[in-house]
Amino acid sequence: MRLGSIQQAVRSAGRGGRIGLVAIPGEPMGLSAAPALEEVAVLPAIYWSRAEFEEVARLLARHPEPPGLLVTHRFGLGDAATAFAVAGDRAAGAIAVHLLP
Repeated sequence: MRLGSIQQAVRSAGRGGRIGLVAIPGEPMGLSAAPALEEVAVLPAIYWSRAEFEEVARLLARHPEPPGLLVTHRFGLGDAATAFAVAGDRAAGAIAVHLLP
């Protein structure tokens, strides 16, 4: 996730808007005060505890194949609406849908 995408989301949400952060950045983002200045709420959606992440890391170290098998769909950012539709449609057979820059 790039900081520019967060800034774009803040601009798009507008004053008093809400942004759902549904990804885990691979590196520190250094988020500025822009959301606060625009009165935008940034709501992270982190579902796993540190212990769960550590367990998954150990499993992946022993068995690196599953992630490649679990990612069933890949879309560019320009196709985000389609990606979310596929992710929400069980009949599409999606397990993990990735948005790629």
